[in-house]
Amino acid sequence: MANMIFTNKNNISPFLAVWLAMNEYRNETRPSVISATTLIRPIRQVVLARKYKDLSKQADIADLVSSRMGTALHDSIEKTWNQEPAILKDLLGQFGIPPAMLDKIKINEPVENIQEDDIPIWVEQRHEKTVKSTSGNEYIISGQFDAIVSWRVFDNKSTSVWTHIYGSNDKKYTEQGSIYRWLIPHMIKDDLMQIEHIFTDWSGVKALQDKQYPQSRILSKTLPLLSYVDTEKMIQDRINKIDHYLTQDDSALPLCTDEELWREKDVYKYYKDPTKLARSTANFGTEAEAVSRQIKDGNVGMVVKHPGGVKACKYCSVQNVCEQYKQLKLTNQIKE
Repeated sequence: MANMIFTNKNNISPFLAVWLAMNEYRNETRPSVISATTLIRPIRQVVLARKYKDLSKQADIADLVSSRMGTALHDSIEKTWNQEPAILKDLLGQFGIPPAMLDKIKINEPVENIQEDDIPIWVEQRHEKTVKSTSGNEYIISGQFDAIVSWRVFDNKSTSVWTHIYGSNDKKYTEQGSIYRWLIPHMIKDDLMQIEHIFTDWSGVKALQDKQYPQSRILSKTLPLLSYVDTEKMIQDRINKIDHYLTQDDSALPLCTDEELWREKDVYKYYKDPTKLARSTANFGTEAEAVSRQIKDGNVGMVVKHPGGVKACKYCSVQNVCEQYKQLKLTNQIKE
């Protein structure tokens, strides 16, 4: 069992606290294993988590709610698809799938039993491959897909509406899906993956008021996968970097990029009256725009740059051993 240390600052009841903690408590403990979801994280985060596995395994129960709800969703979907095939096919028939197609559906059937005109559906299976770093160390890449339907990988994500609208995680989703295909190309043959977004903050009122807002609480998005060759290069490159930095001093670690930090854009605030800084006269996305307004007003006032805050750090498990986090915290750049 993992030596995770938990706190409970909000006095959540023991009944729910155990449920929240269980995910972390039963995590993978084999030191050579790197999951697909871990591999796409920032190199700095991955290395620090492995170097300080005991120190970094600390969490407050309240911070695990989103993660645990996501896992509960996946567990529920997996349980549903482990029902008798006859029950599942009866339900599928009610959603418009014709009988001739239903007969071709094969659920969790071994891939060697799938015929050319079959429609295979596989749910929540884990697969692994071994990769060697340039120094000769072996790592096991492990991945568990949510579902494969007709050779296309599906990934269920409980997330915010804005993640879907802005596509802020699309690159990570693509890399994750590509790793799954690299693991099992005989099961994932489609060049596209399908993301099923289940929104945690969807508003029916906003949907009525704004037609650009998602009109349903569940929306699909298709994304192109990387080629098998490009995926293999990406995996090898990241394994080489992780393996290299594990032997280096922490000061040599690459810093997380603004993209990895989820840094918001800088804001340039223009104050026409410098003696009144409680509220800016106008805000701009670039310094040039702010200065232009200042000139228009006769070169009065002043322009103040407000650096965009970072949001990813508060979800990072290694913040207590990360010097970059400490510096960002010291300079008030962490957005709560």
